[in-house]
Amino acid sequence: MRKLLYLIILFLFCNCNQTDKKLETQDKPKESKYKNLLIRYKDLAIDTLEVYSSDDLESQAYKYKGTKLDTTEIRLFPRQISQEYLSADGYFACYKFSIDSNKIGLITRTPSTYASSSIKLLILDKTKDAITGIIELAETFGDAGDVAEKNSWIFNDSNKKFKCFIWVKESHDNSVDNVNDTTIEHWNNYYLINISKNKADTISTDEKILTKKFARLLKGYASR
Repeated sequence: MRKLLYLIILFLFCNCNQTDKKLETQDKPKESKYKNLLIRYKDLAIDTLEVYSSDDLESQAYKYKGTKLDTTEIRLFPRQISQEYLSADGYFACYKFSIDSNKIGLITRTPSTYASSSIKLLILDKTKDAITGIIELAETFGDAGDVAEKNSWIFNDSNKKFKCFIWVKESHDNSVDNVNDTTIEHWNNYYLINISKNKADTISTDEKILTKKFARLLKGYASR
């Protein structure tokens, strides 16, 4: 009888231990596949951040020079940017910041037409453990009389929500097509984007409203 009682107690004890181990396993959060990649980005606290490309991408003074990533880290990016350019000059981790409790913004320099001159914001959703959004923040381009430049500012609004103001300016030198035409055409486009939503949303493209609202930022950039 004592032996039987001992076996019952032993069985209950072992069963409890297995249950506890299962609960511990269930409670332990799964490690993110982006864990090592995130280490490559510098932490950044944002009030208002100006994002711009450069003609000298390798300069130590360039704020978005970043840390070069290897192929295993690049494979974690969405296919549309990780495989867009086969002869890539490199992908570079710049900065990371917390958009909210569930999302992290990764400011990343990626290849473009001629060099790694495109600065993108990759939005990492921690609950999904996936990059769910991509926004190009800055770029420079020039070819055959066409010049384009994109600059942006990420900022916290009065409700502590992140927004992004983007300015795209383009020009075309008509003398490339006609040596007798020395005029240069110019275009400007403006975008205000909410990046705090589950999916980034364009709030406005109204030139009159946006140029007035962000006149100080535009004036500061023009006077550099």
